[in-house]
Amino acid sequence: MEILTQNIYGQYAYYKSHPEVFCIMYDIGNVRAQTTNPKINEFLSLDLKITNSIKVIIENGQVDGSISNAKDALTTTLHFKFFLTAIFDKLIITGSNYAKHIGKSEDEFAKGLLELVIDTLRIH
Repeated sequence: MEILTQNIYGQYAYYKSHPEVFCIMYDIGNVRAQTTNPKINEFLSLDLKITNSIKVIIENGQVDGSISNAKDALTTTLHFKFFLTAIFDKLIITGSNYAKHIGKSEDEFAKGLLELVIDTLRIH
């Protein structure tokens, strides 16, 4: 769980420094079925590497008992990646405004969201 938490916060730090990358990832996801450009394969290869590395972290956490094994590691990984992508995407679009609306700093709000995702994977 500790390694996965570090991974999540590492992704958040990267998001804060490079929000445009998450915009590009979103755009690629939307157009990949509509393109024959071979560059899309580079993105898909990277996505598979990310998926596999997170899956190994989750498998190890399931073995050591720190991560729930209610679902298999691949399903958990895919759901987890989607949650994070959705969070970063929405933070780009409305995160600042929403954080102000609820009286939180953008960083405090984002970290609260990440902790919520992390908590869903913990053994309770």
